[in-house]
Amino acid sequence: MIVLNYKTPYGEFRTYNEKPEINFLEVNQTHSNIVIESDQINQSTEADGIVAKQDEILAIKTADCLPVFLFGENRYAFIHAGWKGLESKILSQITNWFIPEYAFIGPHIAQDNYEVGNEFKAIFHESTLNEKNGSLYFSLQKAAVKELSNINKEINIEFSDLDTYTQESLRSFRRDKTKQRNWNLFIPNL
Repeated sequence: MIVLNYKTPYGEFRTYNEKPEINFLEVNQTHSNIVIESDQINQSTEADGIVAKQDEILAIKTADCLPVFLFGENRYAFIHAGWKGLESKILSQITNWFIPEYAFIGPHIAQDNYEVGNEFKAIFHESTLNEKNGSLYFSLQKAAVKELSNINKEINIEFSDLDTYTQESLRSFRRDKTKQRNWNLFIPNL
């Protein structure tokens, strides 16, 4: 079932709560900072980001992490960015190919629902953290925006307001401890 269909200037960003019947490119995601070109993908390719040609449909699976679409210099990329990827600057890896001018961040867990340990204080900027009632909460979105803004101060960033934790139609590992994933696809304007 399709949960989100967002029209970007460069194509459609779709989120499904089950694998769609569409041909697409995907990688075996490992919570890394590895980004590869689409022509390097085979069945065993491990990475968390894909840089594509203008006519390729890409897929990234998430269950609370950020699905991030990036466009710049007539190229685009799709990135899976969890806290481990953000810690290792996965979004900055895209600069090996292009400087992003536009980003769309799809459905992910909201800060109010993402409780983390105090070790995050040593990893991430204080602006991405919020202490409330003795607990610490982390914003994946704020961390991504900070990294993207460091790459390009002029970048245009748009967001989905869907929280995987509270939106029952979306998969959430934090909520359900599920192995099922949301399928995020980017379908370019052809």
